[in-house]
Amino acid sequence: MSPQPQRFPFNNLPLELQREIFLAGALDGMYNATRIVRVSKKAYSWILPIIYNMVTLGSDDTALFMRTLASKPAEFFATHVKCLCLSASVKPNDAERILSTCTGVKILAFWVDYLSAFPDSSISPLISPLSLRRLSIEAQHLYSMCQSTPKPSGGLDRSWYTHLTHLDVVFWHPSYTLPYLSNFPSLTHVGIWHPNGLVDDDVIQPVLDSCKRLEILLVVVDEGDLDLIQNPLTSQDPRVVLMPYPSTVILDWEALFTGKPSTWARAKEARIANAKMKRVSDCNPERPHRVIS
Repeated sequence: MSPQPQRFPFNNLPLELQREIFLAGALDGMYNATRIVRVSKKAYSWILPIIYNMVTLGSDDTALFMRTLASKPAEFFATHVKCLCLSASVKPNDAERILSTCTGVKILAFWVDYLSAFPDSSISPLISPLSLRRLSIEAQHLYSMCQSTPKPSGGLDRSWYTHLTHLDVVFWHPSYTLPYLSNFPSLTHVGIWHPNGLVDDDVIQPVLDSCKRLEILLVVVDEGDLDLIQNPLTSQDPRVVLMPYPSTVILDWEALFTGKPSTWARAKEARIANAKMKRVSDCNPERPHRVIS
């Protein structure tokens, strides 16, 4: 009978190697992270920041998160919460508390109907202190922010929007208009999420004109409306990409950071395909140069 291999106790491994093993397991998925965090105090201290790196709040978990806010120092959330999604079910008062605590957020989805609760207020004091790189927000709330944000009188502009590269504008009502985006000098990716109506050249052209660094203009509409959009700009400009509305918007937003397929990931693939087709079309004008997304 062959001897059994000798087991090496995990705790005898160098501390840094233990940490790397736990981190690799936690980064493989949130389910693993929530299990590993219970293994030991060391694992708890290493993995907890990963769990709070991305926070998505809806009707089922906002109350728990509010209790957690009260149980930990504000510095913990300011340091570790970097990606934050506040869905439509989050109460405006809770949104105020969360944003005033999670001051290190770089990527924000703000889908709270704040203006319905406080029609005479502005959300600018909630969002403008953040150094955002990516923002998803409803159209009327974005318009309110643009109206209430003071323009620089001279010198270097350090406003919240100066370093924003990705902006997704969600339309809850067809009648709302898109604010002029010339004050967003760093935008490279703009998404127009419009499930309640069609998007025409009057919406697309101002974005193309005002965003000088634009790489992709993503237009997301109901799948049944895709064939109805036959605007010249959507067929001629390879930066314009049409996509159907995802079945679950929150999961689609989370997929941006979990590596799963997402609307934006597919849009980037379509943008590359459009550019290739346009180069072929420029060499052979009789061939179409548009990929139907």
